[in-house]
Amino acid sequence: MNLKEYITYVIVQRGNTDYSEALRYFTGILRKDFQTITRQAIGKQRKYLLPELYSDLSERFIDELYGKFKGFSRFKGYVITA
Repeated sequence: MNLKEYITYVIVQRGNTDYSEALRYFTGILRKDFQTITRQAIGKQRKYLLPELYSDLSERFIDELYGKFKGFSRFKGYVITA
């Protein structure tokens, strides 16, 4: 996996096991033949990402969510959900 593919993999995860996430990502999203990948290989790729990536992705997601759904009530500027 190159860096762009791995970042996309991180973004589209649904919380399943590493193997099922990798299978869904390779066959469904990348439309590539799936080759066996180990948990260790996926974890090894993580060490190349800076931790700031996750906070930046979170900030962008929240900004887009708040911009997309403007009808929510807010408390101190935040949307309250249960």
